[in-house]
Amino acid sequence: MKQLFGYILFALIVVSCSSPDGSYRLEGRFRNFNQGELYLYNAEKGTKDTIQLFDGRFAIERSIEDTAVFVMVFPNFSELPIVAYPGAKIKMEGNASHLKETIIEGTKENEMLTNLRQNANAQTPPETQQQAMEIIKDDPLSPVSRYLLRKYFIQTALPDYDQAHQVLQLMLKEQPNSAELKREERLLKGLRQTARNKKLPAFKAKTIDNTAVSNSALKGKANVVYIWANWHYESTNMQRELQRLRKQYGERLGLLGICLEPLQKDCRNTIVRDSIGWPTVCDGEMWQTALAEQLGLQTLPGNIVCDASGRIVAKNLSTQELKDQLGKMLK
Repeated sequence: MKQLFGYILFALIVVSCSSPDGSYRLEGRFRNFNQGELYLYNAEKGTKDTIQLFDGRFAIERSIEDTAVFVMVFPNFSELPIVAYPGAKIKMEGNASHLKETIIEGTKENEMLTNLRQNANAQTPPETQQQAMEIIKDDPLSPVSRYLLRKYFIQTALPDYDQAHQVLQLMLKEQPNSAELKREERLLKGLRQTARNKKLPAFKAKTIDNTAVSNSALKGKANVVYIWANWHYESTNMQRELQRLRKQYGERLGLLGICLEPLQKDCRNTIVRDSIGWPTVCDGEMWQTALAEQLGLQTLPGNIVCDASGRIVAKNLSTQELKDQLGKMLK
């Protein structure tokens, strides 16, 4: 009966095949993924939408004021970018076992990103960056270009911040008063200020419990500032490992978490469930969280490791690398 209700609900959703002005329509079909939930994030706006799948299909229609890049997050924490704007009709077709091969069409922007993503499977990172650069040059004012700047020049395993700065300046030349690009400029400044061997910048923020937190909270022989989100498995796994290490090393390990959840209640529920006993900052602004920007934390999982004097000794380590680094500092 429940399954029949799902089919009926889906049928009602997909009755209309057009998107009225002021809204976009997104529908998709995934093989090997019969029923479940997907999440659709707008990182620039700090919003999250939940999508229900029935029989491997979904369809939604949402209001929208201007072009935006969303990130669809799957149960296995894979991510796919989707471009939407008023009147857009977008279709997705893929296999849950090979999500990188998913085809997203219906607009030239989504077809362009699909081509870029699929080419990246057979290209070196510099080749993919070059292809992304060509797209940015063609339309430096587009939200797509801002997404590509973050994805392929900043939030990478081996980022080149000087190159990212050059790309950003190209975009700022065309739109010098863009609030979004000014934010990216602040981010790059934070990234440069938190390079290895530099001093952790002085900061002040409010925790999710509305208490003040600053550098003074990091009193350990070794200290970690890190970011996490429920929708990113590796970051939550890192937080669980840090909890285990805190039990092992006690107050010698100082910790401060920054949660990227758009809803504070989701962050608070995880903190309570996992018994996280150190300060957590969560303002609902996701990637635009001021403290994450100031400290240049823009990858998941992201972290900064400091010694007792506040000197940065490592950044953006994997969970195993972080465990090894703290073991060296605290043994």
